[in-house]
Order: sequence, then structure tokens, then C-alpha cells
Amino acid sequence: RDTVYISSKHEAIRRRPDRKSDNLKTVLLGTRLTRVAVCENGWSKVVYTDKKLGKLNGYVRTSVLMDT
Repeated sequence: RDTVYISSKHEAIRRRPDRKSDNLKTVLLGTRLTRVAVCENGWSKVVYTDKKLGKLNGYVRTSVLMDT
């Protein structure tokens, strides 16, 4: 597990590691996520805590994540 941040203007947290998968939540530049796994297909499994929705488990493209 490590803390990562969104490095693009906005990015979708997806239900599955696929751009065609359902969008669970769109997050903005600088949003903090917890990465729990890195997939071989260029996606990372993440956990995001939303004030209204609670904890969301989903996938974000690894290329849009930064660790600082």
C-alpha cells in the first residue's frame, strides 16, 4: 500500500482495469488515493474515500499517478 496522487486534470476511477468499464467517480488533479496493487496491464488498483459514498475500490491508469 502506498499513497499516490492524480497527476492529470481529471481521471476516472473505474470498476475494472479498462477504459470502457463503468466510471465509479471522477477525481481531480492532486486527489489522494491509496494504491493497493499495480496490474501488469498499466492500471493500478486503488482505494478512494469519498465523503458521501464512503470507500471506493477501483482502478486508475498507472500513468496518471504520482507519489509526491
